[in-house]
Amino acid sequence: MSNNCHTFDINKFIFTFGPVIISGFATGTFVGISYDAPLYVETQGTDGEVCRVLRNKYMATITLSLMQSSKINDALTALMLADVAGNIQEPFIIKDMNGTTMGIATQCWISQLPKTDFADEAAPREWTIKAAKLDLYVGGNFA
Repeated sequence: MSNNCHTFDINKFIFTFGPVIISGFATGTFVGISYDAPLYVETQGTDGEVCRVLRNKYMATITLSLMQSSKINDALTALMLADVAGNIQEPFIIKDMNGTTMGIATQCWISQLPKTDFADEAAPREWTIKAAKLDLYVGGNFA
């Protein structure tokens, strides 16, 4: 039995989109990363034999949840406008400095502006970024 205690620290993560270091995260899930398609498609024959096909589809969706007041909202809007005006895609990088999780995608773009609500409480801004090909290593935390 292990008596180790590990600590997750958001301040030990680095998230960048193009030249922007992402900060000003909302509470709860602040970054979500998922591939858009499964790695394999499987087919099972009538006698039980299985064939799987590696799809080589590594497009991914990255969701950033930022505070309504975060200055990063301005930076992301500027990147989106530059892309619309000039087809400029940016890299996205994630690195856990207290662990082994890391990822990089060299061609990313904002696929959808966040839903923008105004209320008597601050609301998060959820940015949707698409990655043409994400290389992601999901690791552990050793701090």
